[in-house]
Amino acid sequence: MGIDLKTFIFIDQHCHPLRKRQQQLDLLDFRKSFSESRSISQIEDHLPTSVFYMDMLNRLGDLFEVYGEKEVFAKRQTLPEKEYLNRLWDQVSIGGMIIDDGFVTSDSMTIDEMANISQRPAWRCLRIESLLEESISKAGSFDELMRIYRDRLGQGKTDNVVALKTIAGYRGGLDLRVVPEDTARKEFDSLKSKSAEANFRIGVGDTGNLYHYALLEAFEIAGASNLPVQMHTGIGDDDGDLRKTNPLALRDIFISERFAKTNFVLLHCYPYVSEAAYLCSIYPNVYMDLSLSISFASPYARYLLRQALSMAPTSKILAASDGHTVPEAHWYGALSWKRELSIALNSLISAGLIYEEQAHDIAAAILHDNARKLYNLEGLV
Repeated sequence: MGIDLKTFIFIDQHCHPLRKRQQQLDLLDFRKSFSESRSISQIEDHLPTSVFYMDMLNRLGDLFEVYGEKEVFAKRQTLPEKEYLNRLWDQVSIGGMIIDDGFVTSDSMTIDEMANISQRPAWRCLRIESLLEESISKAGSFDELMRIYRDRLGQGKTDNVVALKTIAGYRGGLDLRVVPEDTARKEFDSLKSKSAEANFRIGVGDTGNLYHYALLEAFEIAGASNLPVQMHTGIGDDDGDLRKTNPLALRDIFISERFAKTNFVLLHCYPYVSEAAYLCSIYPNVYMDLSLSISFASPYARYLLRQALSMAPTSKILAASDGHTVPEAHWYGALSWKRELSIALNSLISAGLIYEEQAHDIAAAILHDNARKLYNLEGLV
């Protein structure tokens, strides 16, 4: 008979805020939520032919008894925002979410607004790059910068923060360097002058010495504060050079005594799922999720999950949607995870590798228990 995970609680351990006033979105905005491309022609002409996008629309159509993109989109526009969101998220039993609010616009909901509209607990993941850029703009010297930066990182969970996150993979790559303080100090004046420019972004267009110095400081503080560090690897942003986002580049970080108390969560991982699983099998402080990979490669997701399960301890795998802007993104992520994990686990049962009871325990661990334990989430059982 196999296992069915439809009713299992799903803790979305990596996602982003929704956009306010969902009914004001046009179809192009809706489609953008399901593509990493910034090319309008790609989104207009090619995204609709992607199998995962067809699947998402088909499953929405099943729920609302309509068929086709135009009909599905028209239906969503007629329903009250809160009612629509909760109908979707209740169907896939989303029980809580950890939100990176470093990817927002003026129309994005706050974390409190997300918790209110969804009637579910929401915690914050603090993006290191955003904090560093903000700290540079406030500081008048390198010493003041590091004081502001370290103080804010040290506040930990007093501001509903349960994790830190870096997008270093998209700001130059994952080959992080140990930089002496004197070398980092020399870059402050240059970065300070750039911080006044519109769209200032640390790690882009500079040598990266201060950036890498500050990143490693954050990793160390995270360990002392018991805050896991999420790290983008593989896909996730068209800014990134995929050749430079292989998590194997992080080995020196993982073996360093300096970060022995710091837990790292590798996000997305595609196409480096096997590499991430290997790292999880070797280093006790390395975890992985497949978030965006499960959604955007959903026709292949069961095989990606088998890759992860082939080496990574099941206590090291977490689930997430990487959803943003529209509630369908979070919903489809959870739906795909449950469907494809069920298929992957049932195949392991059929192969005689695990028993059905063990499969249930693995599913519970991946879908919610691992996140609850790793992030010390309160209010969840």
